[in-house]
Parts: sequence; C-alpha cells; structure tokens
Amino acid sequence: MGAMRTDKTCCIEFSACHIKVASDRENLSFRVFHGMRMNATALPYEPFWITSGEGDNTTHFGMDYNQLMYLARALNFTVHILPSRNWDEVTDQVEARQSFVASIVYPFVPILLETWDFTYSIDQDVMGFAMAKPVLKPSWLSFYYPLGNQVWAGVFTSTLAICLTMVWITRTEVWRSKHGRLSSGSVVVEMVGSFLGQGLFDGHSSSRSNYILVGSWLMFGLVVGTAYRGSLIASLNLPRLPPRPQTAEELIKAVERITFESYGSFFKEPFLDSETEILQELGRLMYLGVSTVDGLRDSFVMRQAHINAQTYLKFIIAQNFTSADGSRSVYIGRERIMPVANAWPLPHDAPYKPLFDKYILAIREAGLYMQWEKETLAEVAHVSRTTQQNQQRIQEQEQLSEGPDKDGGSGRQISLTMKHLQGPLSLPLLGFIIACLAFGMEKCVVPSTWFSPNPCRWMI
Repeated sequence: MGAMRTDKTCCIEFSACHIKVASDRENLSFRVFHGMRMNATALPYEPFWITSGEGDNTTHFGMDYNQLMYLARALNFTVHILPSRNWDEVTDQVEARQSFVASIVYPFVPILLETWDFTYSIDQDVMGFAMAKPVLKPSWLSFYYPLGNQVWAGVFTSTLAICLTMVWITRTEVWRSKHGRLSSGSVVVEMVGSFLGQGLFDGHSSSRSNYILVGSWLMFGLVVGTAYRGSLIASLNLPRLPPRPQTAEELIKAVERITFESYGSFFKEPFLDSETEILQELGRLMYLGVSTVDGLRDSFVMRQAHINAQTYLKFIIAQNFTSADGSRSVYIGRERIMPVANAWPLPHDAPYKPLFDKYILAIREAGLYMQWEKETLAEVAHVSRTTQQNQQRIQEQEQLSEGPDKDGGSGRQISLTMKHLQGPLSLPLLGFIIACLAFGMEKCVVPSTWFSPNPCRWMI
C-alpha cells in the first residue's frame, strides 16, 4: 500500500483504452470514498441502462452503467442500486440525499436546477423525430408514371395531329375501304389502334404519301411503345416512393399529431412560448404520455411522428423495427429539432461533484461513451436480426414439411400485386363502363338503331 501511495501516477483501465490520471495532491480518489458502499438510483432506459433478470439474478449493463462502474473503480467505491418504482422516485431519493447520484442521463433543463444539481455533460444529444417510412400504395395512375408530363403531352399532340391529317385526307376521298369512305371516327380508331400495336382496318390508300405518313406513324408508335415498356419495367422494379418529411417544416405539414414521452412537458412549454412559428406549431401538435414504441407503431396507421433523443430512437428502431435482412421500416428525420445536453442528477452542493466531473470529462474525451453507444446499437441490431432470421428459418422448415404451396412454388417468389397493376386493370374497366353508358344513351336517344336490318352500317 505504501508503494502505491508513493507512486506519482496510477493507471485506470477503461474498457480497451487506458486513461492515465495524475495522482497528485488534487487526486483524492483513494481518500474520499475509502471503498464505501454508494447508493445510486436508476431505472431501465435503453440503451443507457439495461436490466435483465429478476431478484438476485438481476444484471445491469448499458452505457451509463459502464460509466458508473468505471467511476467506482477509479474513485474506490462500490455501488448499491436503490429500488425505485418510477422516475419520480429516482430523482426524489437524490433530492432527499438518500442516493448519491441518479446514474441515468437526464436532459439538462435550467428549471431542474432548482431541485438538484447536474454533473458535467455526459453526452451532447439532439432531439429528432421518427416515423414510419411511406409505402407505395395502389393507384390507378400507375400506368401514367413511366413517362413524364412533357412526354405525355407530346404523345397526345402527335396523336391529335395525325388524326386531323388523316381525317382531312379522308374528306378528299383519297382513302377508301371496301365499305366506302371511312368516317372520321373510324380514322381516329384506326390511328390510335395502330399506335397501340393493333392491326390496320381493312382500308387502302391510293396515294404514296399516305404510305409515308402511316409508316412514319407506325415507327413513332414503335419507338414510344418500346420506351414506355422499358420505363414501365424500371418503375415496377424501382417504384417512385412518396416523399419523406425530413425537416420540422415538412413535418408539421405532413402529420396530424406528434407524440412524446411524459417528460416532454419540459419542452412543450418552451416550444409554445417560442417566437418561431415552426416551434409553436410543434408545441401545439405535441401529445404527451406516449411511449416511443407505441408512438412509432401508431405512425404506421396514423399520420403522426414521435420525438425523442436520436440515440434512444436509434436503439428502439434497431430493437423493434429492423427486419431479418437489415432493412428498417422506420426512419429518423434529417433535421435536428434542438440540441440537448445530458447529465446525471446530483444532490446540491455534493462535495464529490468535482471528482465526478473530472472523470466523466476524461471518459468523454477518450471517446468511450460514443464507443459504448456504437457497440450497444450494433449488438441490439444483430440480436434482433438473428432472432427474425431464426423465426423465418423455422417457418420455412414448417412450410417444407407441410408441402409446397398451392401454386407449386416454395413461397419465395414475389408476385405482382395491385400496387403494380391497378392502373392497367382499371383502364379496361373504365372503358367498359364508358361503353355501357354510350350504348345506354344511344338506346334512349335512337332506340330503332338496336334493331336495324343493315348490320354493315355499324362498320361505316
């Protein structure tokens, strides 16, 4: 022990790194606590403080737990976690000086300084929002997306110009069929049909210029049709997803409400009193008392988002909203709503606060807290992904034991759904409805045409 006291430096091992702290007159780590048992309070708050097991088998781990254990090692004390039923008891025991520290991150809000003190800032986090990724919904306009607005306008203009030209040619009695001169409607049907790849009506032209006109029209239809089919295949493989709100301004326009944890009252009032219209609107849309998991799950069926610290949002998304292939159904907005400094609550005028601040600063400068965050998030994502892969493997084995699917496949093939083919299927239905309405109106206006003895008149 004497050799240890005469040594000028002592090395404290933090994880894989070594933080060297000068053991001079100001270093009272071996004098202050003397191996005493220090009471602390905390509740599970992932990934900062994670608890598993019950009773004597209870184990703790997480970013804040790691930091508390290394502080105990550096300052020579043992830790005893006092039981707490809720978050109010966690801080009430600190205020009553029954607990030396609440070893869980709290947002550094000035109004809380009236109740207790804070350690040095452990981490600089930011408040962000998260919500479900917008999905591609079935739309009858799916046939329209492969081409742009200008291309569709050019196709419509070209079709109209060709139809008018051919109608004018018909009026000059150059184009005739075996039933006589083609009507204007027949010419339009002929041109549109040839553009869609249908065979020519039984008509003939007596002018070579008409052959050139029809040939150029068929070439135009071939080029546009090939481009359309290629763009259609590309849009089916890489669909155009709806836009995602990335900023607070886009968020307030896209959602009906914003959920927050119960402690969001510390932020709602400042938002409502802010001079910025965007923050005022965020405060009006806030709905408090909703857990992060419930808020994000509700965003799949409602137009809402959830606000919380980005570190906590990343953990919840990695744990609950990560699929077996690593993709995530929830995203975090790009814009930071506001920065937040996190620290541990301490009793007022605690004599050990300077020592806590010194070692917390050393941990932060060494980058250990950020490293613990990365390792925890990676481990949680790996466990979630592995669990889902095992469940998927079990389901596939059960399907194989029961036999192949009804269609003879193994169930892995991805079929086209209504979101791909609703547009093409809607067009024939729309045409059938329009044809029925046209026939019904014709029957009401000219009922004798239904019983005409001359069937050829319908083809003129």
